[in-house]
Amino acid sequence: MKQLLFAAFAAACFTACHTAPQTPAVPVDDDSDWALLPFVKADSVNPVLAPGRLIFPCPLRKKIVHWEIKNVLNPAIVVNDGVVLMLYRAQDSAGTSRIGLAMSTDGLHFERHAAPVLCPGNDAQKKYEWNGGCEDPRIVE
Repeated sequence: MKQLLFAAFAAACFTACHTAPQTPAVPVDDDSDWALLPFVKADSVNPVLAPGRLIFPCPLRKKIVHWEIKNVLNPAIVVNDGVVLMLYRAQDSAGTSRIGLAMSTDGLHFERHAAPVLCPGNDAQKKYEWNGGCEDPRIVE
């Protein structure tokens, strides 16, 4: 049954990407074991992470910067031992991106690590990273 649903989904996606939609989406049973259910949208804590005022000594600018003051975006999340770990892209006021880490036990309220866990450095990769910085994180378990 899973292969049939996957094939129908893949066909629907291919059709949707390459032609104008002509039929409604393929219905899927609510008891499918592949779905990430139950999911409840929590508008009261939306967004779960917003730009902040954390500071960090930038090794390239050689000054203190608010490393996530402009944007926090494109999270990557994994759950490990009941803790939700979120890597996210954060931008300073100049638009330089760094990767931050936030943790949660409920998936709604996150505590941020004070400094970025990945950022451009004064190394052999500087010519590729500076001034843009680190792009969207990915994480798998």
